[in-house]
Amino acid sequence: MEFTITSKTKEKARKRRIRNESKWVVLRFISIASLVISLVSGITGIFFVPYERYTLAGVLGVLFSVCLVLFFVCRSLITNMSSHWIDDRLNERIWVENGRLYQFIQMNFAAGLNYRSADERANLYIMDIDTIHNARHDPKSGRIEFNALGEGIFYDDYPAGVIRDRWEFKEDFVGIFYDYTEPSLYEYLKSVGVKFSEETIQFRIRDARI
Repeated sequence: MEFTITSKTKEKARKRRIRNESKWVVLRFISIASLVISLVSGITGIFFVPYERYTLAGVLGVLFSVCLVLFFVCRSLITNMSSHWIDDRLNERIWVENGRLYQFIQMNFAAGLNYRSADERANLYIMDIDTIHNARHDPKSGRIEFNALGEGIFYDDYPAGVIRDRWEFKEDFVGIFYDYTEPSLYEYLKSVGVKFSEETIQFRIRDARI
């Protein structure tokens, strides 16, 4: 069984994450407030401040520019950081075969504008479904986390089958997914007997699990 993943479902999952995870509240507030201040100061300076009061007009112009830049910085931080576990999983495939959950992710070959362009390198994670435990589901953000046994494979050249490394999962391995598959991975795992606790999953913005 293979799950369908599209850019549309990932975008929907990312927006749901931003709306419902508390760690984005401060950045969202700053971005909204800075946009409002920028618009108000710009409109006031253009339409309501007479030319003779050029000092006030200059102050409003600076305020408009600074707040507008702050708005774009905050929105960029939110967009990029909330893409972790979602959009940064390039050419992702998820499927189930013989009681094992497979997740395939290709590696990016560059930074900057090309940081979401993949090359031949890839990771394949193989999780034994019957070993999944400590499973949690956040009903607001759609995030699921669980521990499981299994193995990982790192390919230097996936099409050619060239393997660089192969390892067994440690006991503290954590699988993290958001709700961007069709059908829902969460619903599927529940249907095959995985027990989830329903809770708000809390972690700090500096946490590696972000």
